[in-house]
Amino acid sequence: MKSGLSICLLICKVKLHMLLSKHIIKSMSGKPKYWQLCTVLLLVCIVPPVAMAQQEPLNVPNALTTHAETSVQDARSLLLWTDTLYHTIPAGDVTDKMVLWCTDDILLYSMNIYVGGTSQYVIQQDTIRHNGQVVEHRGTIGQDNLRLEVIRGSTISLGPFPITLSEPGSLMVPMEISSALGVQAVVDVTYVGGSSTKCHLDSFNPGMVGAPFPLGPDFDGFGGIMFQSTQVGLTDFNNYLKDSGEDWQLEMAVRDTIQYTIPEVVDEMKLDGISLYLGPPDAASLSQIGEYGDDIVAISCCGTFSSLNLDDNLFRTAPPDSYLGTELARVLSYNGIEVILPIWTDDIWNNKYQGDISDAFEKLGGTVADGIMQDAGEKLSDLAPVIQDRIMTLSESYGADAVAVVSLPTYNIDLLRTMSEYPGAETVRWVGTDFVALDSDIIQDPAAQAFATQTGFTSLQLEGAGPNLDNVRQQLTTLTGKTATHDMLASYESAWILGLAMQYTQSTDPQRLSEAIPYIAERYSGTLGVMRMDSNGDLIGGSLEVWSVHDGSWTLVGTMKKH
Repeated sequence: MKSGLSICLLICKVKLHMLLSKHIIKSMSGKPKYWQLCTVLLLVCIVPPVAMAQQEPLNVPNALTTHAETSVQDARSLLLWTDTLYHTIPAGDVTDKMVLWCTDDILLYSMNIYVGGTSQYVIQQDTIRHNGQVVEHRGTIGQDNLRLEVIRGSTISLGPFPITLSEPGSLMVPMEISSALGVQAVVDVTYVGGSSTKCHLDSFNPGMVGAPFPLGPDFDGFGGIMFQSTQVGLTDFNNYLKDSGEDWQLEMAVRDTIQYTIPEVVDEMKLDGISLYLGPPDAASLSQIGEYGDDIVAISCCGTFSSLNLDDNLFRTAPPDSYLGTELARVLSYNGIEVILPIWTDDIWNNKYQGDISDAFEKLGGTVADGIMQDAGEKLSDLAPVIQDRIMTLSESYGADAVAVVSLPTYNIDLLRTMSEYPGAETVRWVGTDFVALDSDIIQDPAAQAFATQTGFTSLQLEGAGPNLDNVRQQLTTLTGKTATHDMLASYESAWILGLAMQYTQSTDPQRLSEAIPYIAERYSGTLGVMRMDSNGDLIGGSLEVWSVHDGSWTLVGTMKKH
């Protein structure tokens, strides 16, 4: 800890350098004389300090950059088809959920089911589901050779026909049988569809889904917080299923990826027949999941590496780092920042994220100074003098108003608290990633709060826009003790999107779900509004909120709207 006098002298030196660099001491002709410099130094040190200054609020760009996407609808000829399909109903006193689905949109005119044998067959009233939703109809009981007419006919009518069956949609007919042997059903369907359309029959047998999460203290308990958020989403979705009259629940098989490797988790889950995953929340583990190909579907909140934007069965409910990094760079450039100083921890996520921000800033014409990387085992306190010196050098060259520190250490609060002891570090603007947006620890620690206020510490968040936002945000904040961020909301929504896709398709097949998840996400609005995904199944970033610390608290500076 420096003495009060030495701190004062250092502050004076920094301020004097800034004054000289901006040519504010205009009364001096030629090179300043020693006595003139001492006078300025003495005045600065003797005048009693007033309330610490803080950065002016940022100016927020009016709108986000828009990346237009075009789609071409292929023209196709529609034909009237009649297909005969076969389905095996298993033995035992069970309800078989027979599901009709097609590879393209169709208009379904009739569905006749023939079941041979000597057992009794029952379809309960109002149990047939179209796209997961109950269709009103009367029940029926049959003995021996049952001929069941669905849609058109007198046995069961599902209302006006034809029924529109979308590509990821389904028509589920639950049939209860009492038989010691499996029974084959023959199903005739008549529909209008394209020339390449194929229809199929499956059974819906919802099982457990895998939930691999790192539940240790790394990244301030990030994995545990995302797991808790996913659990809340799962609970709310299961309540929805119960209210909808469904007879199944979405259940998670949880594995701690601190204790188990991803290959160990996947191999174990495979033996249990699990091919669907909520998580993992980190990109490194998600990348390993992706190596198993099309046999697995995973929805991750926060595996946001831009390199994972591939044609695969991995879906992400938060925008990629490249999107947030690009827009953070644009906010800095828009506010006259000419040079940024990256400070980050040496790990795969921070390395990539700081690279995204730096690349974007350079493309906007800015300069990226040689950054300062915290190696494994290295203390931030050891780096603080180097950081302070680098800030002073950049301030003298560009002016403090044109310099910003981009902070990506594993523990941001430690860096802010440490740098609060190094005068001059607070004279430039500081920004962080979405990972620390609204972090209550920053404003609850006195030293970190003061430093964040002085530097106008800023980060971005995806704008919440769904009808359930306030209620869910309160639930998550109460449960975790953290102000709900868009990552936590994305975790919550992952359970809903996977569950709704299973309900809509009446399927657990990875390929069917990989087609249905983007379809469902674009039609569902919970807390983050409509979640539109690109052709690779990754969330297209929406409007962004700009949050800064002012007067000791997080303040919404503005919103960058996406049109």
